[in-house]
Amino acid sequence: FATTPQQRGFYQQLFMQLDKDKDRFVGHDEVLTYHSQSGLPREKLEELFKMADIDRDGQLDFAEFVIITHILFTCRNGIPLPKELPASLIPPSKASLIQQQKEEAAEPEEEEEEAELNTNLLKRLQKIRNKL
Repeated sequence: FATTPQQRGFYQQLFMQLDKDKDRFVGHDEVLTYHSQSGLPREKLEELFKMADIDRDGQLDFAEFVIITHILFTCRNGIPLPKELPASLIPPSKASLIQQQKEEAAEPEEEEEEAELNTNLLKRLQKIRNKL
C-alpha cells in the first residue's frame, strides 16, 4: 500500500479540488460523495473514512486523505480492502496517535484480565478462610 511521488501528486490535485474553502481540510460528506464513485457501499466508505481519520476530528487533512484515496485506488486493481490501516500508509506525523489508540484499545482487555484474577484470588481466599 505504499504510495509513489506520482500518486501523491495526483492525490494532492484531488485534495485541492475538494478543499473548496482552502482550509486544508476536506469534510466527511465531501470525501464520501467523491469516493461514492468507487461503487463501494456507503458502510464500507464509512469504515474507510474512520480508518483514515486518524485524529478523529471528522475531517481529513491531506495525509489522511491520501490514506482513503490510495486504498480505494489500489483496491480497483483487485487488492482486497484492508481491515486495519496499513503501516505503510501511516503518516509519520500521526504515528504517535496510532500508538496511543492501540494502547487505549488494549486497556479494557487488561482491566478485564485483572478483574478476573482478582475474582479468582478472592474465591481462593474464601476457600482458605472456610477451611480455618
